[in-house]
Amino acid sequence: MSKDLEELMDHECEEAQKRAREKVESRWRMRERQKKQNEAFVWSPENVAKILHLNDKLWVLMQEADRIGKAIYSDIQKMIGEGKDYYDKDADVEVRIIYEDVLAEGAEEDTLWDSVNTWYGHNGLDSMNDYDGAPLNWNINEFARPELDGHYICYMMHWYFHEGLYSLQDAVTMDPEQFRIYTKIYN
Repeated sequence: MSKDLEELMDHECEEAQKRAREKVESRWRMRERQKKQNEAFVWSPENVAKILHLNDKLWVLMQEADRIGKAIYSDIQKMIGEGKDYYDKDADVEVRIIYEDVLAEGAEEDTLWDSVNTWYGHNGLDSMNDYDGAPLNWNINEFARPELDGHYICYMMHWYFHEGLYSLQDAVTMDPEQFRIYTKIYN
């Protein structure tokens, strides 16, 4: 290998390591931010009401995303059955629920987004909504609170505020109307 190619390779490796380190450091900063904000979170009646309002909105979006994903998949299967050859038999519909607004100060939005970006449903959301026909309640971890007893906590609340790096403080400042359903067809 020529000296120029070796130098270029070394430079690219250094840049990749630098970006990877920055990504990991940002993730740890956001994890620490989440931990501190969750520890300081006050379960006041006002905050509980905001948490439950966001939960209700996300639950409605989950049901709608499930309906949309299944309907699109069904439509594709019908078209395939009718001889339309522009869809593959293994076509798949990806369904996501994404937050589209600015977060509070101190949040590294790209890192927060990356922390929840891996979630999606295929052809609907059945596996996240119920088990053997009974709704799943994700009132665990941060949501295992006496203030939330008797309330159904949906999977998206668990995903964003436990699996992801969003804090409970983020939950009460987020605008529930800024969550959107996205679909993508893989053919």
